[in-house]
Amino acid sequence: MAHLDKALATDPAQTASHYGPRDQQDLVSDWIHSNADRIRARLDNLTRRYPSPKDAPGK
Repeated sequence: MAHLDKALATDPAQTASHYGPRDQQDLVSDWIHSNADRIRARLDNLTRRYPSPKDAPGK
């Protein structure tokens, strides 16, 4: 999670220049969003397998 916190603290304009060559900086946003979508899908699949603590009896 530390790398996500670090990315959140970074200026997006600086992130694009760090991760992409000048002619490909517009692809950085697409790359971030597509990876976030993949992470969300995997987390959703994982959490579906386990009951939520807030749904436990007595909660």
